[in-house]
Amino acid sequence: MSLAHTKHRRIRRGHIRTVRYHDLLRSKRAANPLSGLNPVRLRHLYELYREGKYADVQLAWDALEEYDDMLGTVLNRRQAALGEMEWDVLIDARAVAGDAALQALAEQQQSTIAQRLRRVANLIDAIKWLGLADFRRYAALEVTIDPVSREERWLPIHHWLLCRPSLEGAWCYNENAESSCSRIEPIDMSRVIMREVSRPIDLTAMFLISAKEAAVDGWDSFLEVFGNPALFFKMPPGTSDSQRDEYAKIIKEISSDGAGVYPDGGEIKTVETTAATADAFSLRAEWCDKALVRRATGGLLTVLAESGSGTLAGSAHMEAFRQLAANDAISICEAINRQYIRRILAEAHPGQPCLVYMTLTPPVVNDRAATVSMICQLASQRWRVSDQAVSEELGMEVSTEAAPVAAPGMGYPAAGMLTNTAPTVELTAEPDNPPLTDAELAAFRSLANPNLERMEQRRAEVETALRDAADLDSETTPDLLEALIANSGPGGPECEAKSVETCRCGKHPSQWKPLTMPELITPQEGRARLSSGIRLKNPLGETVTLNNALLQHWESEGKRAEDINARLSALPLIEQVVKDPAEIWESEKGGRTYLASVINPYKPGKTYTVAFTKNEDNSTLETFWTESTQIGSKRKGKKIYERADAPGT
Repeated sequence: MSLAHTKHRRIRRGHIRTVRYHDLLRSKRAANPLSGLNPVRLRHLYELYREGKYADVQLAWDALEEYDDMLGTVLNRRQAALGEMEWDVLIDARAVAGDAALQALAEQQQSTIAQRLRRVANLIDAIKWLGLADFRRYAALEVTIDPVSREERWLPIHHWLLCRPSLEGAWCYNENAESSCSRIEPIDMSRVIMREVSRPIDLTAMFLISAKEAAVDGWDSFLEVFGNPALFFKMPPGTSDSQRDEYAKIIKEISSDGAGVYPDGGEIKTVETTAATADAFSLRAEWCDKALVRRATGGLLTVLAESGSGTLAGSAHMEAFRQLAANDAISICEAINRQYIRRILAEAHPGQPCLVYMTLTPPVVNDRAATVSMICQLASQRWRVSDQAVSEELGMEVSTEAAPVAAPGMGYPAAGMLTNTAPTVELTAEPDNPPLTDAELAAFRSLANPNLERMEQRRAEVETALRDAADLDSETTPDLLEALIANSGPGGPECEAKSVETCRCGKHPSQWKPLTMPELITPQEGRARLSSGIRLKNPLGETVTLNNALLQHWESEGKRAEDINARLSALPLIEQVVKDPAEIWESEKGGRTYLASVINPYKPGKTYTVAFTKNEDNSTLETFWTESTQIGSKRKGKKIYERADAPGT
């Protein structure tokens, strides 16, 4: 089937053999579908809509979008959001699952689809046309290829030329665009890309606009009668019938011209109309506009921003609008993936699984203020972003300035009253400097020549006492006993464990071989990597997957934006900790906690303690870093891995 326009004025080729398409289009668009759009007509259009006879309904909706300023505004906003999005073809990481052969096939499919989409001359306009389905109930495109130039175009099929007479039945081409559907033929859907929406915006807008027009008409009628104050003339006492007619003529001239004279003894009275009466019409019209905007955008946008609403309300409205645009993009891509990309792949790669898909993403806005704020947030948590990454994000050359060092005796400018004063030690000589006593000399000699036998005896006594206190047998490993001795008991003075089996202190982080801090990435890069999926191998040989589940948890409701960005930027560190941890602990529910030590780039000789916790069902995910040595709270469950690091390295 081909519903495409041809060079001939009156002929369309293909499935519909000879249709006076342009004449039909001209006659339908020339008629005014809004004439007589009263409540009775609205009910009739709604009944036609429920029956799937869309010709008159779609013509009315098209005219309403053109006529009503608020409906046209929200439609333009939704269309502009789609037009700004950037399309891409991505590989389905879950379908590939690390298979080298599937990865090679996926890259071939990615190249095939990308080349085909770049060949579509009107791709952006076609995407915006599919976006009209949110307003019109459906939107359809016909895929056509020029036989000479091989240029591909997705041509819009006007909404009033489609119908669906039977509920959930086949879509048909309505040749005459008549609600009777007397001449219809089923459409070959293999040449069409169609998107459907169950609750169209124009259906609600049709009733709201009608109510608004009724309010505006009532307002106009009210102003014609009561727009100017009512004038009444009190005639002088003793007015005759002939004088009354003359005075009536005078007061009529005064009311029309705004100036005139009246006889002595007469009096003009005015009756003002209350403001509340007139406000009822404007409030009704304003309510209809707000209801329409809420229905079409999920908020009041900025076009209806009210004084006193504050930036928080405005941000919430804009966030709702962005979510709507993102959902539209997902729905449009789903229609294109299902009805177009799969067809192309079935022809180009027959018998092979579909491993790629099209996406639409909003453009990345380089907000310098937000970027600087994020960098400062990272710095406050002792994370450092490289000068090169900062320069690329801000679009300007930046470099890290060394901290100023005050000269001896000079104060720091920013410190105000602080001064750099070298410490001094006062030495006080003992009076007369008496010689050491015999007891003091004996003590010094014992320190210079220790009794090793006595020390070994004392060590054995302490070991026996610790074994008895911890209920340990003589076969206890030396490492465990060594930890007991070093910590003066199960876990040391700060440990609450009653025995060594429940102690989670283990090695001090300073005994781990520290990892080198990797270079951080931007939050956009981290979000893209998680969306594509990351597969890692831990020291136990297990595959650890970081994907959209982790991203959705980080971006769940209630999370602060700065925390989300910090974790996304630190994604390379999380990958390094999973691949080369110092310890791995498994909780009773199967969750894994990876512990490691990382060199602090800001403090030479200092390290971070890093913990990354991941549950099997991805329901609880967190990152934790601190310079504190108290990491016992992260050692939960059973230790299943410990790296063989030399103490102190």
